[in-house]
Amino acid sequence: MVDQESLFIAQVTKIIEKRESDMDWGFVLKTYGFDYLLERYTRLERSQYWQDEDYPWNIRHTLKDAYEDRQDDTLEMIHFILDNNLKIEDEDFIKYPWLKEFLERGGYTYYKPISGFKGNYLVIENVPHDFYRELIDLINKCYDYEIFSGVMVFSRKLLENLIIDILKNYHGSDIDKYYIQTQGRFHDFRTVLNNFEEIIDDLKPIEPSLDKKIIKEIGQYKDTANRKTHSLVVKVSENEIESHRSNLNHLVKLLIKIILEQRTHTKTSTRNTVGTPTIVQKQPVHKNKAKKRKTGDKQNLVSNLSSKKGFNIFINIIPSDTSKSYDLSMIEANNQISANLRPIYCGSWKNNYNFDGFLTYSGNTKEESDSYVQIFKNGVIEAVYTDNSSEIEYIDINWLEKLLINYIKLYSKALGDLGIPYPISILIIIKGVEGKKFITDSFRSILGKDIPIDRDILELPEVTINNFDDHITKYLKPVFDSLWNAGGYEKSNNYNENGEYMH
Repeated sequence: MVDQESLFIAQVTKIIEKRESDMDWGFVLKTYGFDYLLERYTRLERSQYWQDEDYPWNIRHTLKDAYEDRQDDTLEMIHFILDNNLKIEDEDFIKYPWLKEFLERGGYTYYKPISGFKGNYLVIENVPHDFYRELIDLINKCYDYEIFSGVMVFSRKLLENLIIDILKNYHGSDIDKYYIQTQGRFHDFRTVLNNFEEIIDDLKPIEPSLDKKIIKEIGQYKDTANRKTHSLVVKVSENEIESHRSNLNHLVKLLIKIILEQRTHTKTSTRNTVGTPTIVQKQPVHKNKAKKRKTGDKQNLVSNLSSKKGFNIFINIIPSDTSKSYDLSMIEANNQISANLRPIYCGSWKNNYNFDGFLTYSGNTKEESDSYVQIFKNGVIEAVYTDNSSEIEYIDINWLEKLLINYIKLYSKALGDLGIPYPISILIIIKGVEGKKFITDSFRSILGKDIPIDRDILELPEVTINNFDDHITKYLKPVFDSLWNAGGYEKSNNYNENGEYMH
């Protein structure tokens, strides 16, 4: 018997991979709640950029895993990718008879629309995080280009993410109300909405106008989006979109107001019973620990790593003043900060407060974990990743460089959101690399110096970052030059002659 679902994914992969596009996999997967797959398939974006031979494999497995996790959301995502990111050609409709109906029953116009500015569909000034600003901008862009199906799909995703943030702020460490730990994903929209309905009465002190009516109003977006998916019809009229415009603006502003009020509350209180705040006592910093972390002593760090087997990455981020103690109480209630403190190369993780501060980790405990992040009360971050699953001979240095950049950006952003000031120092140690070789592509037969690394531990130069901006990579150039030196290269190949990062 033919596996129709696997055949569908395979054919979608063929349509995507055979043509170049500027599709942003990171944003698309994050928007639909599948950003954890970027951790699972780290080669997806890089293989797309270089048009490597494993790009189709990464597409297929990413879509397959997404489909197995949440079928409805995956179908919506595929709708968006095919409808808005790719130029569909006549031969595609001939080769894949289902495609025309999938895109739009009754015909599909395959040309890029020309913008004729229609004004913003959503007018929202304050947002809890930049992710929402990007999503609202995307909704407005879809509206401007008259891609009304995109307006509907992303409006649903906006409401869903806002409600998840409210649930996370309310329940704190009780993540089962919005997240399925065993599957490493959030609950579907229906479950999230039902759990939101359960806490409406407790949220009335924040927003007195809340009642059961709001559930019905939000539910219509869930029901509409689901009907579009199951019927394979993505045609949404302008009249239908306009009929939702005023109400959607009201709902989004209302949900954002609740989130912002919750976060204001969280800075000064936590809940011991529903709706009842209790003052958080600031814990004193433990000076011996602070002094130890403040110095960033390499000998001590290397000693801590010496007992670890396999390939190890260690990132230490140290604020300039570690004599202070910072309030970390908002981390668990703030979806974005806790996400930015995620363990290295980890698709799902656990977190909790501990004696030292706040900990995120894979596995059941920190001791059993192969990846963890500890932020101490003095603002120091310690991130450790261990891979001892197999003997590796080659390491893709471009992959390693990009991984370090991504996680340093995340952790630095978390410090900023917690009010921990710059400058900060970055210390990186790579262990377990003696005899291994750096390559500049996943196919070692094509590129690479083929020079073995002559030591087990690479203590990379410590650098200081004066402020967080989009050019954090300029501060890391000495780090990456030294890393490439270890593999026989003159310097990092990813910087131009002006010292600017090129990827």
